[in-house]
Amino acid sequence: MFVGSSFLIKPKVVEISSLPNQVSEPEIIENKTVAVILVGDIMLDRGVEYMVEKEGNGNFKFPFLKIADELKMADIIFGNLEGPISDKGTMVGSIYSFRNDPKAIVGLTFAGFNILSLANNHTFDYGREALEDTFLRLNDADIKYVGAGLNEGEVFSPVIKKIGNTEIGFLAYTNLGPESWKAGEKNSGIAWISEKEINKIKEDIKNTKERTDILIVSLHSGEEYQKEPTQFQVEFSKMAIDAGADLVIGHHPHVVQKSEKYKNGWIFYSSGNFVFDQNFSEETMEGQIVKVLIEDKKIKEVAPINIKINEFFQPEIKKSTTVKISLSSQRLKQADTLLVKVEGSSLDEKISGEFDSKEIDFLKLVDLDGWVGIIGIDVKKKPAKYNLIIRVPNEDEAKKEIEIIKRNFPITKLLVTEELEEKGYTPQKIVEDITTKENLILKEVLGIYTKKAYFDKAFIYPLREIKVVGAYGNIRENENLAIQHLGVDLEADIGIPVYAVNDGVVRFSQELTNYGKTLIIDHGLGIFSLYLHLNEFKVLDGKEVKRGEIVGLSGSTGYSISPHLHFSIKANGASVDPLRFIETTKKELTK
Repeated sequence: MFVGSSFLIKPKVVEISSLPNQVSEPEIIENKTVAVILVGDIMLDRGVEYMVEKEGNGNFKFPFLKIADELKMADIIFGNLEGPISDKGTMVGSIYSFRNDPKAIVGLTFAGFNILSLANNHTFDYGREALEDTFLRLNDADIKYVGAGLNEGEVFSPVIKKIGNTEIGFLAYTNLGPESWKAGEKNSGIAWISEKEINKIKEDIKNTKERTDILIVSLHSGEEYQKEPTQFQVEFSKMAIDAGADLVIGHHPHVVQKSEKYKNGWIFYSSGNFVFDQNFSEETMEGQIVKVLIEDKKIKEVAPINIKINEFFQPEIKKSTTVKISLSSQRLKQADTLLVKVEGSSLDEKISGEFDSKEIDFLKLVDLDGWVGIIGIDVKKKPAKYNLIIRVPNEDEAKKEIEIIKRNFPITKLLVTEELEEKGYTPQKIVEDITTKENLILKEVLGIYTKKAYFDKAFIYPLREIKVVGAYGNIRENENLAIQHLGVDLEADIGIPVYAVNDGVVRFSQELTNYGKTLIIDHGLGIFSLYLHLNEFKVLDGKEVKRGEIVGLSGSTGYSISPHLHFSIKANGASVDPLRFIETTKKELTK
């Protein structure tokens, strides 16, 4: 079948002479491997301050006691500070306004923070006086800030830190709050943006990248408590990577959102809370820190680490359970099948994941103490390296790099016997009917996606004896015509029993001009088996079938030179080699 610091650019205007600016030569810290840690929202007011007073004897080191050792291993520690650090100003925000006690700086320095984003919707909670006081206090503590400043020139300038011979830049933006918060030519404010500023921001990112080796862009945006990023988050983040950023770190939703590898960069749409008092849900008491390792002026590794916030509002690394993740291979050819196993005695919650930004549905099998994901590598998948992400509840997100390499397929002649010619078959008609008619019919059937799996055991062969008479992927040519054989032809005389390769539901049982009597079984999770050129159907549409049940008899109907069974597998929309698919599942799913 063919179905196939960290320092800012000098401000343009500074009229408040009592505030020191942040301009100087980049700070140099010698270190071969540079470690950067990025965290989410930090709020040290309200319930957090209450716990500091009640449980920490008023010492603001208290919120960071469980995680400071982990943070201090990094050269740069970056986070988003929610609200000013000041005892000045008047509340002008909502009832959800924050003003962090000036003593909170002790905690931030203890934890090792040396860059903070102030581009967020709480920076102006106590007005411009508290904001400008925050600048003074952070400068005095040698903590650099980005995304806020005394005027527009400073606000939209990067903080650049030089570690050894590597220059790392930071920019920060938000689209939340009123436009009046945006810094002007002569007034302080934040890096507030809207869609109309996108082109300018794109140029700022491009120009900053030219001055730095690594560029990290912070975005405070999105909808609170929503697990999916907004369109603005997605479009802005991808624009930033396209413009030259190496990584985009997001915050504001107060829950962890998805992350992805986009082109040559990384996007973390929301890292959730880091220090916060939102104990009304499990999601808001969890977060993610992102550890970035840099060598030779390039990002070597990006590792998201899950954290939980305890009842005292202290973040700590989630303790790992005994979980084993294994892959059938990390280097596959086109049309191969990748099988992911996640094993562990305590894995009661469902596993999730992505391959090349496409969701993977995992299933629990009878023969395994864990979960399995089956990923089809399409026959036409571009040879390259792709990201595999595996998310296990209460575990750090696991990322693996999967390499797809080119597979060479044989080229043979597209034959038409005299008997077939007498029936009206010609190479041109065969190709035209298959590509414009029959494949469209099958595409509609194969577009059905059943979220659950009908099967819970490994797949089996469709015949008792397997002898290949037509290779998978074979490219059949006739003069200027060519079509690829996206299945395998198995030797079978007319009337040989054909077996269901696994449990499923019959979705299609019709006779087509070229494919002959065609049967399609849906096994769930986007996996289908196809049986062509049958002589007889033993099951019809809608029937539930069991693994090993006789579903038809082999034949030679349609465009068929001799009796045989054409057998195909579709996995998650990908055309895969069906025999390799069965070999992989049998090997990996049978103890």
